[in-house]
Amino acid sequence: MATEVLVVAGGGGGGFAQGGGGGAGGMVEDLTAAIVSGTAYTVTVGAGGSGSSGGSGGDGGASSLGALVAATGGGGGGSDDGTHNGAAGGSGGGGGAAASGSGTGGAGDAGGNNGGDARNGTETNRAAGGGGGAGAVGANSPSNNVAGAGGAGTSSSVSAAGATTYAGGGGGGAGPSGTNGAGGAGGGGAGGNPGVAGTNGLGGGGGGGTRTAGGDKEGGAGGSGVVIVRYVTADWASVTEDADDVTVDGVDTVLTWSTVGTGEVTFSSGVVSTPATVSSPWTIPTVGLKTIITPATISAPWVKPAPGAVAIVSPGTIGAAWTIPSPPFVGAVSAARFKLLADTISRLGLAADTTSQLDLLADDTTRLELKSE
Repeated sequence: MATEVLVVAGGGGGGFAQGGGGGAGGMVEDLTAAIVSGTAYTVTVGAGGSGSSGGSGGDGGASSLGALVAATGGGGGGSDDGTHNGAAGGSGGGGGAAASGSGTGGAGDAGGNNGGDARNGTETNRAAGGGGGAGAVGANSPSNNVAGAGGAGTSSSVSAAGATTYAGGGGGGAGPSGTNGAGGAGGGGAGGNPGVAGTNGLGGGGGGGTRTAGGDKEGGAGGSGVVIVRYVTADWASVTEDADDVTVDGVDTVLTWSTVGTGEVTFSSGVVSTPATVSSPWTIPTVGLKTIITPATISAPWVKPAPGAVAIVSPGTIGAAWTIPSPPFVGAVSAARFKLLADTISRLGLAADTTSQLDLLADDTTRLELKSE
């Protein structure tokens, strides 16, 4: 079953006063996700990190689909006030500029890239590095008056909107007469007065704050993340979810969680495997069943409700009456007679929504009659 998952974490916040750009939230895409039927997956959407008004920017929050796909929040940008270095994260924050010992960019993990380094100098002649993006590193400050741009994000087609770029890094902040760094494509905020916030739902890093004649400026907040699941609608018998948006896109259904916090989703394939031996009455639930795999031995009455059942794999032994209620199957059968019924069902490939009906006639010859309307 081809189930595609995109997870983007929250972006890091920009640093204060010639602060580094926030790193983009980590971005992880799995186009062949191993979804397990019946498992309740917790969906977590990470918040963007806070923009700093006195020090480094805050780190973004992690996003995940259970333990199956997870992304790390972006690192906050460094500052000239406090910690100069950008923080590590999904993508690393840019280094903050200082009079000496300017900050280096933070490290990105497998879901992103490193932040850029700052350039030191006097208050009017230094600039910060850009935050890393999912598709590229944050730029180093190229000169004392020019801050580094945020790294570009990466495009994904998992969403209902089609190809969309996520997880751009925030641009660094410069001095009073300098040039602030641009935000990276994919929601990265530009450095500025104050720094521009990253875009929510894209996991962009916040832009670094500048230093101006009128005072030092805060960095922009990082953008929140997103979790998106795309699956072929017919592949799953039922899906229980609390997504913010559900879109049918051709043969696919696309679930999107964009609100910060947690949710849940459970996929059901409709395949039920019973125990090897049933020694007391046991009933299969009727919801969403596609295939019934029965026990090897049934030593007590066992009722299989038929709605939704598409295929039946028969038991090896029936030690008591097995009731097969209508619709679409009727009759209480012995082991030998059930085997004949099951083989016929298998050959015919009866579907749950047909009007065909198999009647088992309990006479000496045990004959099967197929009635089609």
